[in-house]
Amino acid sequence: MTPSLPASSARPPTSVLLVDDEPDFVDVLAERLRARGLDTDVAYDAFEAHARLAVRPFDVVLLDVNMPGQSGLEAIESLKEAAPFAQIILLTGSDDLRTAVTGMRRGACNYLVKPVGIDDLLAEIRRALQRKVDHEEAARMLLVQRLAAYGMFAQGVAHEINNPLNMIIQEAEWCAGLVDDLTPGDPAAGPLAGLRRGLENIRGQAGRCGAITRGLLRFGGGAAARPADAAPAALVEKAAARAKRRARDMGAELVVESDADLPTVHVPLREMEQVLDHLTANALDALLAPEPAGTGGAGEADIRPDATPERARPGARVRIRARAEGEGVRFEVEDNGHGVDPALLHRVFEPFFSTKRVGSGAGLGLSICYGVVSTLGGSIALANVPGGGCRATVTLPARPPRRRAAS
Repeated sequence: MTPSLPASSARPPTSVLLVDDEPDFVDVLAERLRARGLDTDVAYDAFEAHARLAVRPFDVVLLDVNMPGQSGLEAIESLKEAAPFAQIILLTGSDDLRTAVTGMRRGACNYLVKPVGIDDLLAEIRRALQRKVDHEEAARMLLVQRLAAYGMFAQGVAHEINNPLNMIIQEAEWCAGLVDDLTPGDPAAGPLAGLRRGLENIRGQAGRCGAITRGLLRFGGGAAARPADAAPAALVEKAAARAKRRARDMGAELVVESDADLPTVHVPLREMEQVLDHLTANALDALLAPEPAGTGGAGEADIRPDATPERARPGARVRIRARAEGEGVRFEVEDNGHGVDPALLHRVFEPFFSTKRVGSGAGLGLSICYGVVSTLGGSIALANVPGGGCRATVTLPARPPRRRAAS
């Protein structure tokens, strides 16, 4: 699996989760790690560890082997499933080699025998963090290669489908014209009215297919429009203005933030607006209140196009930001909704993949965003945020300053 990864290069403090059923030991160790600058949390059994990982990610998990209810060895696989990149270090009171072998077969990166000195523990945490960084980078490269292959495939499929699709539309229009000629007066009320309705449906559905193939071409070939200079603050302000009515009708708060003195970006305006609009629409979808019991999937948001009215969860909020990122600009669209299943994050940019209800979309939105952003030399990522919700991040290079003509 290759989960979606944050694009930002700035790392927060190393986060560590201590899992041990001995409160005296784990609380003291947590304080010692915090005193050395590590972001440390504790859990007193494996079930509490799962609950902690459901709320926020951790870089390293220090996991006691012998715990009541569920042992550390039994918990490894499910913890790795919840947090694929988290590095698990086993803590054991026994130096039995079989325990170490079993643990590492199940996904642990190493084991330490209690009592362990703080310096040795810190050194092992540093090594585990480096392994995590290496795994993330490998996953990022694999994701780039996979999406490049998807793009080539999508472009080929779109080209092959476009010709017969255009023929279907033209033939349907020709047949509709014949119906008009054969039906005196109002064609919708004549004896061939049913045939005309069928032809209109054919044209409409072919048009939908055409929109999908255009999306595939855009995903495969990126933005074809001519770029222009744009102020990042203006881009996010306009995106918020376009989403304002829907957010208001839903009962959701829409917040816009921009750093001062952001550099100009050089982007195709229509495509960049499409990227921000899609990310904002996705964020608003994530705020929708769950369906009443018995009307659909348990806990799923009702995101059908015909759902009326759309109502957001209490306290729902979408935040759109433009921030400095090195010499470039980072756009963020963040919601405080239900987030994305961590097991599905690695698939969100795949064409036709969607977590929405069947019929709610073609599943091309994020893949098109990926095609546009990557063509502009930027990066896009989707990640859950601590406390609930999801953040989409688009990072773009700034437009280099124009050189003055030599006098």
